[in-house]
Amino acid sequence: MLEGMMRVVSAILFVVSAVCLFCEPAFADRRIALVIGNSAYERVPQLPNPINDATAMAEMFRKAGFEAVTLKLDLKAAEMRRALRDFVDAVRDADLAIIYYAGHGLEIDGSNYLVPVDAVLERDIDAYDEAIPLDRLLAVVEPAKRLRMVILDACRDNPFAKRLKRPVASRSLQRGLVMVEPNSPNTLVAFAAKAGSTADDGDSRNSPFTTALVKHLPVPGLDVRKAFGFVRDDVLKVTNYKQEPFIYGSLGGDDVALVPVPPAPKVDPALAARDDYQLTSQINVVAAWDSFLAKYPAGFYSDLARAQRDKLIAARDAEQSRVAAEKKAIDDAKAAEDARIAASKIKAAEDARAAKAAEDARMAKAAEEARAAKAAEQARLAKAAEEARAARAAEQARAARAAEEARIAKAAEEAKAAEAARAKAAQPAPGQQLAAIVPHEVRPAPDIGKAQPRAQGGCAGTEPQAAALSLDAAKALSLPEECSLKPKQSFRECQNCPEMVVVAAGEFLMGSSAGEIGNGLAAANESPQHKVVVREPLAVGRFEVTRDQFAAFVAASGYKAGDRCFTFEQNVPKERENRSFLMPGYAQEGNHPAVCISWTDAQAYVDWLSKTTGKPYRLLSEAEFEYAARAGSTLPYTFTDNAADLCRFVNGADQAARNAGLPQDAPYMACSDGYPFTAPVGSLKANAFGLADLIGNVWEWTADCFADDYRGAGADSAARSQADCAARTLRGGDWFSAASSLRPAIRAKAGPDAHHDDIGFRVARTLVH
Repeated sequence: MLEGMMRVVSAILFVVSAVCLFCEPAFADRRIALVIGNSAYERVPQLPNPINDATAMAEMFRKAGFEAVTLKLDLKAAEMRRALRDFVDAVRDADLAIIYYAGHGLEIDGSNYLVPVDAVLERDIDAYDEAIPLDRLLAVVEPAKRLRMVILDACRDNPFAKRLKRPVASRSLQRGLVMVEPNSPNTLVAFAAKAGSTADDGDSRNSPFTTALVKHLPVPGLDVRKAFGFVRDDVLKVTNYKQEPFIYGSLGGDDVALVPVPPAPKVDPALAARDDYQLTSQINVVAAWDSFLAKYPAGFYSDLARAQRDKLIAARDAEQSRVAAEKKAIDDAKAAEDARIAASKIKAAEDARAAKAAEDARMAKAAEEARAAKAAEQARLAKAAEEARAARAAEQARAARAAEEARIAKAAEEAKAAEAARAKAAQPAPGQQLAAIVPHEVRPAPDIGKAQPRAQGGCAGTEPQAAALSLDAAKALSLPEECSLKPKQSFRECQNCPEMVVVAAGEFLMGSSAGEIGNGLAAANESPQHKVVVREPLAVGRFEVTRDQFAAFVAASGYKAGDRCFTFEQNVPKERENRSFLMPGYAQEGNHPAVCISWTDAQAYVDWLSKTTGKPYRLLSEAEFEYAARAGSTLPYTFTDNAADLCRFVNGADQAARNAGLPQDAPYMACSDGYPFTAPVGSLKANAFGLADLIGNVWEWTADCFADDYRGAGADSAARSQADCAARTLRGGDWFSAASSLRPAIRAKAGPDAHHDDIGFRVARTLVH
């Protein structure tokens, strides 16, 4: 019945989450633009930039999400009028309408005109027939509901103005364009140069004005007035303050952006509760569950959290009862021991008196025996002196015989040497010998002038160089050195690089068996158990990357590692500010593993390491990690099958952590490894591959995306990864992991940008083979 109710609650939560996710309103403004660029003038020299400027602006409007963008190039007068007529039909339904024009423009008698490419303009009065008045463009955009805008990059030094005839001398003809005041509200007119001045085409593909427009107008959420302010600043700077863009017209108090800020994605509260529930399950202490319930007071996962909390409290109460019973038993045993000691003291005093009497008798007997022994010793010494005199005489005789034998042997040796010299003199000269016999194992030395074959990208054809690999050398391996590497050899390729250990290729059973999972000794996400083949040898960091090594990377590269981290201070797990790999919330030295490191941070480190050394460093795949952690062992804890022995090999949740003030109700091991938080790397025993701390100390990032289990996983050891992973796989357990999580098969997950005080990483390196 309870299971049925839980299914109903889950269904209700799913429906509510779906309604919330799909009820977000979309941005509804309809934005359109007409873009005109006139370069190929028939009666005056052509302009190089207007077509480029118009094309760039049209592309900018399209990328900014405008619903309709019309691009027109090199228009004659009739074509310009037709384009404006067509555009006005679309403006009636638009919220925002923009006309951009690049080309020649001029001012006659206080009015501004835009010049088509077929204009002749022999007299100033011809502008009424051959040019397009600016007022017409303002009339075209006027029906737009929210914002009307005309942008003119047309304030160039106009060649038409120099030859125009003026039948009426009083009719004015000014340099550049004249200022305008739009009659309609929410209307802006932007000039490339303020009234009465000219604009510069620039030396590049686009004019300075259009270059700045393309840069600033499409910024999401940026008010157009502020955007034009940035445009003005850029143009002034580029033109040495000779050209100042200007805007005429006004808008209301609300911000008006050409490109709206996209709405923030909605987060499904049920999914957030599930993820936090899984994280809290890994910590599994009362304080963590209290924190979860404070954030999620009601719901399906809240009910599960209360059940877990009550279970822990019951276990704590049982533990306290057990401790009280043990204390009483100890007190009773102490009282019995005190009584036994008192009785033993009385017996000891009686035994001492009897022993003293026996000792006195023994001493008397010993004195008598000493007198007899002294007399016997004097007799023995006299006999020994006589025997020594006889031995000296015998030794002198033996020495005389040995000297005579040595003289005879020396004479025989001298005679033998003389005979050998005579035999050598009788041998033929070297030139007289026909040939020397070369054993079949020996090969003639190669011709120094002839190039030896060598395989590209591998060790084939490369003569291995059995170099002495010193960690103090700190230089990248040469190809011969790399090809000569053997399993368990180590190297370091730069001063601050991690020490790497060579791991041989092999195969193993990955994950946990159905029996272990059914008995509660392993998790379901460790199944199905399957065979994995590591086909090539690789190099693996002997230790996790230390705090000093990560700090060296940050100093060398300028990388920003962030200042927020999820820590467990005062027994309350939460994300805190001013926390990082340098300040994780507990004391560390430089040789401790770096923590508060995200997957993204770890990936940046291996990218930097590869660039620094010129070698292919990377993160371990999940399969490679378990292969390295097992190191050929099939025991559930790698080193042992007895959880009581774990403190000899791994740093986990033990009595050192409990005595440091961590939550008393956590499932601590009965032993102690001496480290309540992280341990210096290599403090505990390395495995059979020579690798340390793969189990415990800190969770370690791998290259894999997290999958719920191994269904679909093949026999290859490569990482299961993709660019848009929501979560990455963690392996190995940490300093606050119970014995059940200190296994080579244990798996966990976290988002790629998550920073936690118990997560670090180690590196791997692909080897040439």
